[in-house]
Amino acid sequence: QFLLVFLFTFVQVMICVVWLYNAPPASYRNHDIDEIIFITCNEGSMMALGFLIGYTCLLAAICFFFAFKSRKLPENFPEAKF
Repeated sequence: QFLLVFLFTFVQVMICVVWLYNAPPASYRNHDIDEIIFITCNEGSMMALGFLIGYTCLLAAICFFFAFKSRKLPENFPEAKF
């Protein structure tokens, strides 16, 4: 169990590291309106952000699936009832 959690967390951390190394978020000044300057955040790579959010949603869906499947386990599995 600990190995799987470590592995999936390591994959997510590596996605973050690659994203922040290749296209880090940065702020820039938006001068579209003459009298007002907006400081806007540029997220960097939208594909990396979408991939990271998609990976998080995939992990959440897998956890939900296994929690749903294990809700009717017999009482002789004490670690599953919590």
